[in-house]
Amino acid sequence: MRNHRLFLFALCCALALGGCAPSGGGEAPPAPVPQEERAMAPNPHSAETTALAAAALEEAGLLTEDLPLDEPVSRARFISLAVGALGAELPEAETSIPGETWYAPYVKAGYAMGLFADSRTDMSFTPTDGFFMGGRGYADMERPIRRYDAAAIAAHAAPPAETETVFADGEEIAALPELLQKELQAAAAFLPPLEDGSFRGEELLSGGEALVCVQRLAESGRVNPSAPESPSPEPEEVLKEDRRIVHAGGYITSPAGKGRTYTNSAEALVNAYRAGNRVVELDFMWTSDGYLAGTHDWLSAVSPAIADGVPLSLAEWLETEVYEEFTPLCLESLAGFMREHPDLYVVTDVKVRNADAAAVIAKTCPDLKERFLIQIYQDGEYDPVAALGFPHIIYTLYNLPPEDKRDTEHLAAFAAEHPLLGYTYPDALRDVWRYTARMKNTGVLLFVHTINDREEIAACYTEGITAVYTDTVW
Repeated sequence: MRNHRLFLFALCCALALGGCAPSGGGEAPPAPVPQEERAMAPNPHSAETTALAAAALEEAGLLTEDLPLDEPVSRARFISLAVGALGAELPEAETSIPGETWYAPYVKAGYAMGLFADSRTDMSFTPTDGFFMGGRGYADMERPIRRYDAAAIAAHAAPPAETETVFADGEEIAALPELLQKELQAAAAFLPPLEDGSFRGEELLSGGEALVCVQRLAESGRVNPSAPESPSPEPEEVLKEDRRIVHAGGYITSPAGKGRTYTNSAEALVNAYRAGNRVVELDFMWTSDGYLAGTHDWLSAVSPAIADGVPLSLAEWLETEVYEEFTPLCLESLAGFMREHPDLYVVTDVKVRNADAAAVIAKTCPDLKERFLIQIYQDGEYDPVAALGFPHIIYTLYNLPPEDKRDTEHLAAFAAEHPLLGYTYPDALRDVWRYTARMKNTGVLLFVHTINDREEIAACYTEGITAVYTDTVW
């Protein structure tokens, strides 16, 4: 699985879906070629075909503004047209978060229809703004869409291909993952090869191509497909397989080129997920009006809008920029992202009124109780959290007095009487004589924090530690 994850990460870079530079050593992946610098494929359709498609979409109420035919079309615009052509039911306005981007409802509807699949078993195009990104939106969605990406979206709505298309650029296509090759075959009826027989997937989709593709989708009879059932794996399985818990959203390189940790930001979450990580730890603090904001501290260092130690309101928090570059998260926006990514688990870190925070999570998103791994910090927090219906509880020890951290007999007895997902303890305790060996007697999964060095992480696994909290997203 480690090789598979590295392959997925390399593929994500190749698809220009962003990258990361790990803080634990090693070389950063090469920067992808900006989409704006790629060539735009010529429209293979006649002017008459394109005009007829535009007229049909306009008559159906799907094309409400001019779309330049000989210019690249954005990801957001193509998705909105495709979702509309397939008869999607957009989310009710009442369920949106104030300030959502105009295309967020279309992305949400696209996920519900199964147009996007970004689990580790399906490496198709992935929109990134299915959740609240504030008025700034997210740059990826306003960038031009490639022919490969448009084909991946169309393929999820297309009937299986009856005949195989032979592309003139077959060598390049043969080097793609098998799944993407199958998607090209399925999408060929909607997004055919160019006049020379090549697909040229790296080139950008023009407005004219987009209109014809979307009109053919509308005429295909495949109306409003539904997403396939994909039950979430058990967290124990994911943790044993991944062996990593990305700490505070993980290391991310800012648009200005500066590496950051502890951002707990939307961009960091997307970055970690794209790299193949499926367990992410996030910090939460209370806003002045009783919501949960994704931040480790209320400090001016996080944003100039914050006076040290003084919480912002939720509305004020969502208008800030974390470290003046990143998009802030709140519980509600995180929940939206989790619903669209059913294989993602979130470990909570709430140091103030932790049981109350668990109650807010249970009330706000009861459908996600099995995918929030609630950390508790003392014995007395277990029962209130368990009573809320959270089946996966992690007991983290760093706030306990030193003598309680080392009382492994008590910790084993506590785990025997209170079902736990695992214990988390500071890396320094690994140096205490036979500490990890004694912790194995608890009979639960063991985690340590926070380690970024590859050799040290490998040593933890050798010692029998299940997974490591780390800033790296590799």
